Amino acid sequence: MSTRTLTIGFAAAALLACAPLAATASSSGGMGGGSMGPSSDMPATRSPQQIAVDDYNSGVAHKQRALSYLKDASAATNDKDRQKAQKKAEDQFQSAAKDFKKAISNNKTMYQAMNELGFAYRKLGNYEESLKQYDAALALKPGFAPALEYRGEAYLALAKYEDTKNAYLELFRTDQDHAALLMQAFDAWVAQLGPAPSADASAFATWVNERKKVAGVTQVEPGKLERDW
Repeated sequence: MSTRTLTIGFAAAALLACAPLAATASSSGGMGGGSMGPSSDMPATRSPQQIAVDDYNSGVAHKQRALSYLKDASAATNDKDRQKAQKKAEDQFQSAAKDFKKAISNNKTMYQAMNELGFAYRKLGNYEESLKQYDAALALKPGFAPALEYRGEAYLALAKYEDTKNAYLELFRTDQDHAALLMQAFDAWVAQLGPAPSADASAFATWVNERKKVAGVTQVEPGKLERDW
């Protein structure tokens, strides 16, 4: 998923909690999160909401650097370079998590930051805490597709196969673009299965192949969404 910019002006600060991920606080759309641009009418004394915006922006910047380092790790041709890039990615995700937590402390209804904090925790391997953040985001913004998709990936990492299936089916009913993204994650998981998976894992892999036939198309159309791997 691509990360885009969220802009908030002083007059719109109180509306941040209900503003979707977009280029302005009043526009619609958005993926998993994004930076919020500076306001041209920022007052001398910044509100907690505006401070939260800055923290959120910083967290997104760390996230993007982390994802870049993960790509470097995947492209590395030796273990030393791979481990070095992975360590840099981990450090950036740690910094991102700190920034998103600060954003939430200043704006407790910023569901976008909760979703992104869940993403950072998941990339750090803290799946249970990741789930808590996705749940918190969805409590504030029911049906928020990026959080539903991310949560499905966390369920899969924890081998919670029934929850994973339900996450996909909910997205398939409500947002097929994000359902296709989650299916891509399923495909990557199936490709990494060992030669002798558990019965539950094997059953889930069979379900994935069946759902792909039902869906018909498992790839996102060009120009739509991109994965945050």
